[in-house]
Amino acid sequence: MTLDAAASRRLQDLYPALQRLDPADCRQVLASEVQAASVPAGTTLFEEGQPCRGFPMVLSGCVRVARGSPDGRQLELYRVTPGELCVV
Repeated sequence: MTLDAAASRRLQDLYPALQRLDPADCRQVLASEVQAASVPAGTTLFEEGQPCRGFPMVLSGCVRVARGSPDGRQLELYRVTPGELCVV
């Protein structure tokens, strides 16, 4: 799904680093490199040890980051909310 104009503005408001780009470059990057996704609660976005396939930027809701144990339990490490980044 491509990014619409409202989502593009919201990204720029939430992530100030985008505002430091030349406006034409920012539009080009958002149009060609960003993919919008609406993800239902409880969906696993990625697993530990998988190669990084992108850089999630949250517009609404939150992403729960957890680590699993061999016995199936999970330890929540933190949550990523709109405007925050997860570099792990």
